Amino acid sequence: MGQTMAYVFLSLILLFAGASVSYLVANDFARETLEVLFPAVGAILLCGYLGFKSIVLDAPQPKRFGTSIAVLHDSGNGQIRGMAPGSIKHLPTFNEFRGADLIDTLPLYNAFKTLDFNKTLRYVSDDPNSPANVLIEHIVEYALLRWLCNPDVSVGYCPGYTTRLIHSAGGGGSLRKGLVETTVSGGMSDANPLVKALPIMISLPKGSSVVRSEGRRLSFGIRTHHTRLEFRHTGGGMEVLDTPIGNDAERIYSALGLPKKVQGFRIHGFNLEITATQNPFLRFSKQAKFEAEWIARIQAQFEKDFSWERLRATYTAK
Repeated sequence: MGQTMAYVFLSLILLFAGASVSYLVANDFARETLEVLFPAVGAILLCGYLGFKSIVLDAPQPKRFGTSIAVLHDSGNGQIRGMAPGSIKHLPTFNEFRGADLIDTLPLYNAFKTLDFNKTLRYVSDDPNSPANVLIEHIVEYALLRWLCNPDVSVGYCPGYTTRLIHSAGGGGSLRKGLVETTVSGGMSDANPLVKALPIMISLPKGSSVVRSEGRRLSFGIRTHHTRLEFRHTGGGMEVLDTPIGNDAERIYSALGLPKKVQGFRIHGFNLEITATQNPFLRFSKQAKFEAEWIARIQAQFEKDFSWERLRATYTAK
C-alpha cells in the first residue's frame, strides 16, 4: 500500500511539473501566471524542508553499547581461557557464553597449530605491545568475528520455535535469501595471524564489507548499504592472580579449578564498545528495519555471550 501511494505521489509531482512548465511557456511567463504558481511552489518548498528535517535534523543518534570481556592467561603453560562455564554447578543456559567458549576453544583449532600459541603465551610482560598481549588481543578479535557468523546474530535471521528443557533448549531458525559470504579485509599494517590462517566469511547483504582498522589492533567495522557497525576496544586492565581474597574470589577460583595460591596467572580485561548507525536517508526502508532488528539482536546477545560481569555473577552466586 505504502509503495503504491509513493508512486501515486511521484506521478502527481511529475504531472504538476510538466503542466506548470507548459502553462508558463504557453503564456510567455506572464506575471499573472506566476502569481497562480507561487502558492504551489511555496507548498513544495515547505514539503522539501519537512523532508530535510525528517531525514537529517531528526535522524537518530548512533546507538552505543558494549561489555567487558575477560581472558585468563596462564603463562606457565602458555594457555588462555575465556572462562566459559563447564561444570555441573555452573551450566550456561541456551545461547549463553558462546563468546567466552570461543576464546576457550580457538587455540585448539587444527588450523592454528602452526602459529605455536603456547610458545608466544609463555612470555609475560606489562608492555601492551608484547607478543603475548598482542596475541591475546588478536584471539579476542577473532572470537568476535567468528561469533558474528552465528545465524541468530546475522542480518536476515528469522527465529523459529524453541523447546526449553532444564538446562538447555532446542530450536531452529532460518536466514533470509540474498545474503553473501563476505570476507574480512584490511588491517594490513597489523595483520591478525588467525584471520590469515583461517579466513572468516560473514553472511551479509550484497555490497557489504567487513574491514579491520589499520590504526588499532582490536577495531573493525561492518558496512551495509543501510547500516554501519563499529567494534572498538576502548580500554581495559590486567590483574595478577595470587591468593584469593574474599568469598567472591574463592568462589571464582573454585569455579575455574584454580588452586588456593596460583603463580603465572593473569586476567586481562577488554572493554568493547559497538556503535551502530543507520543511513538516515534509507532508515525507513524494509531492509533498514530488518537491520535495526539485527542491531537489537546483537546488542542483547553480545552481553549474554561475552560479558565478564555476567560470568562473574554466575560464579559468585551462593
